[in-house]
Amino acid sequence: MKYHVVNIEDLRWLLGHTGGFCGGYVTDVQVSKRRLLDEASGREVLAGTTVTVVVRYRIRQMARVAKLTMIGVTDFSMFEQEGADCSTLAVIQAELTDGKLRFWFDPQGELYVVCEEAQLEEVAAPSLEPLSLKQVAQWTFQSAMPDWPTVTWLLAELDVAGVPCTWRATTSSSGRHPSIQWEGDLLPASMQGAVDVTGVH
Repeated sequence: MKYHVVNIEDLRWLLGHTGGFCGGYVTDVQVSKRRLLDEASGREVLAGTTVTVVVRYRIRQMARVAKLTMIGVTDFSMFEQEGADCSTLAVIQAELTDGKLRFWFDPQGELYVVCEEAQLEEVAAPSLEPLSLKQVAQWTFQSAMPDWPTVTWLLAELDVAGVPCTWRATTSSSGRHPSIQWEGDLLPASMQGAVDVTGVH
C-alpha cells in the first residue's frame, strides 16, 4: 500500500491509520542528498534531501512495517546522547504549518523532520502475538496561548463531542518528563463510581 501525505486531511488519515505508530519502534533512518551540476557556476548544488524512516508497529491485531519517506526536507535532527534511545515510539506528533509537514518521532524532539511532502509505504500481516493489555495513550496539545490545558477543559471538550468522561488523578510516575503537566485515568462517565476499573492512563 502507498499513500501520499501532502495536506492536513492526508495527515489526519496517516495518524488515524497508524495510530501514531504508538508502541512501535524505528529500525532504520536513511538520509539521501541529491546534488546537480550548476552549469553557470560549474559547481554542484544541493537539489533536495530525503529522509526515510522505517517503523515496525502493531495495531488492530496486525503487525505492520511502514516506510515513511519524507521528501523536500528542510530541517532534520537526530540526537542520541548518554545512552538515550529515540527509536522507541511512545508518542509521534505531526502538524502542517506554512505548507510544511513537521514530524516529531519522540516527545523530546530527538528525531525531528520538516519536509514538503511524505509518502507512506506499508505491509501488514496478522499479528500472532497476544495484544498488550496495557497500551498507553498520550496526547500532545499545542496552542498559541501560554497556559497549559486543564483537565477541566479536556473533560468539557469530550462532553461536547458526546463522550462524557471523568478524571481520576494518579500519583505521578517517576522520571516523568517535565512537559507532562497532569497524569491520571480517563474513565467513561458511566463508570464513575466503579472500583478496579482501568481507563485510559
